[in-house]
Amino acid sequence: MQKRNTFFPIIFISKTIQIVHKWTCWVVFLFPVLTFAQSKIVDDTTKQLYSAKTSPYVTERDLLFNKIISYPADTSLDNFHLYNFVEQTQYRFTDLGMIGTAIRPVFPALPATIGTRLGMESFDPYHFSP
Repeated sequence: MQKRNTFFPIIFISKTIQIVHKWTCWVVFLFPVLTFAQSKIVDDTTKQLYSAKTSPYVTERDLLFNKIISYPADTSLDNFHLYNFVEQTQYRFTDLGMIGTAIRPVFPALPATIGTRLGMESFDPYHFSP
């Protein structure tokens, strides 16, 4: 007849309690250390390092004439709404919806010559005349 080990469940439970106790001790002792390490908030990402005052520019003309003059960047939004040629001409022209695309007048004038044209005059308003 075999002898049954009646103490096996007690030993197993005892080992389980030891393991749980060991991990509980680690958590109890390390948790305050981990929270202390994260309590310092460094505020280095919210500082504005560069601005219009810290980033001056120099013109090419000043470099050619050996002038050491730096100018602050212009931050005003004066006439910013007139950046598009269509808006500059008070919507007398229409384009394809993007800046620099083909443009035509809303009220077209009759051409001077009769016949087929290539359509290259659609970019004429963008040409600068000195």
